[in-house]
Amino acid sequence: MAEQKKADATESRDIRTGLNVSVILTRFAPRDKNDNFRILHVQDEQGTSFGAKGLFGDIASGTRIVMYGEWGKPYKGSPQFECAAFERILPTSKEGIREYLASGVVAGCGPSLAKKIVAEFGEKTIWVLDNDPEQLLKIVGIGEKKKTRISESWKKQKADRKIAQYLFSIGVPIRYVSRIRRDLGEEAVSIIKENPYRLCEVEGIGFKTADMVALKNGFEKEGRFRLTYGIMYVLESACKRAGHTFITSQELTGKAAKELDVDRSLILDTMTELSLGGDIRIE
Repeated sequence: MAEQKKADATESRDIRTGLNVSVILTRFAPRDKNDNFRILHVQDEQGTSFGAKGLFGDIASGTRIVMYGEWGKPYKGSPQFECAAFERILPTSKEGIREYLASGVVAGCGPSLAKKIVAEFGEKTIWVLDNDPEQLLKIVGIGEKKKTRISESWKKQKADRKIAQYLFSIGVPIRYVSRIRRDLGEEAVSIIKENPYRLCEVEGIGFKTADMVALKNGFEKEGRFRLTYGIMYVLESACKRAGHTFITSQELTGKAAKELDVDRSLILDTMTELSLGGDIRIE
């Protein structure tokens, strides 16, 4: 179901105005046991060293990345960058590709296997991983199971980079990257662009965040997606507070109209459609 937008605001914002740096040292600094929070010591293209903090996950020293975010308060007199999103810069030389694969960034590929892969494909290695991973079966030591593990890991990273860039551009915290990929799949960016309210299907992201994204990026306040997901949000919230599974039709109409700041007639029409579709029951 497609919905008309006023404008695609995200397309006009260039998020590649980030900092191009090389990771010198990475320090695991968890705020809780499930966190990917890291403090990095990095160096930019001019040779200036500084600190960077953010959700970097398992990132190895020597990795080149582009960070997006803003400068935070200095730490012990040194500048510190607060990273909201980042992407790895894929190497182009044979030696760079070998070191990248050998760093452990790709599941199932260690130093020995990385050397074999680059020896076989050279500077075309990245292309092979992106477009024709079946060719990995040419390498001694890579069977179907190993090839699948490497290929899936590579695809997951590629999807995560794309999702992280897009989340940053629309103002959604990148800590949701893995959840969004898990719940919406590798085509998550296309799905969110078509209907930002699909973010409501992701664990930890509610209607208000999805609504903020949608309105910020030109979706109409009275659009079908907003009315549908908004009514379901109001219904679920009201039932949760009341401790049962229903509220009166009149109460739902009033609460939804107020929450979404739209005319009651639009709420009633949408409720009728939801009832016909079996999403809610009106008695």
